[in-house]
Amino acid sequence: MPTYQIYFAGQVQGVGFRATCRHLALRLPTLVGQVWNMPDGRVGLMVRGPAEDVGLLVERLQAAFPGHVREVEQSELAAGEDGLPEGLSGVEVSHAPMLR
Repeated sequence: MPTYQIYFAGQVQGVGFRATCRHLALRLPTLVGQVWNMPDGRVGLMVRGPAEDVGLLVERLQAAFPGHVREVEQSELAAGEDGLPEGLSGVEVSHAPMLR
């Protein structure tokens, strides 16, 4: 499965963005990953799963926070570069990205 690194910029901290991301991801059981606040005011999301489901999650997050998300930057990570631990279940809220 591919893994994506996604950064959301705008008014995305202090508005329940990470918790909403986790909640919305529960409806897409193929996705696993983590979401965290970044020091520069963005929210980072590292998520593994089918491209269609990742796209759906991003769309649903933008719809849940109209006017809050100013920019979305997404890239696919090379196999083995994601640092997500095996056995991860769902999308977890964290304070920083989990790295191996």
